[in-house]
Amino acid sequence: ADGRVFIGSDDKKVYALDFATGAKVWEFATEAEIESSPLVLNGVVYIGSNDGKLYALSAKDGTKVWEFKTDDKIP
Repeated sequence: ADGRVFIGSDDKKVYALDFATGAKVWEFATEAEIESSPLVLNGVVYIGSNDGKLYALSAKDGTKVWEFKTDDKIP
């Protein structure tokens, strides 16, 4: 999306990478591993984490727009 690739990782972070160079643009830390794939829609990255939360992040700079606690934390 807009020249970026978004991924979640076992190191508990979401990354935005430049599609052309692979350089890190931003990162956002969660409280647990991330096994789900992100959805990018209208400039927002949506991703679930094993910490039992769904996050909405700005695709531009990684700032948190909101989070939703699902009470489904994976140990």
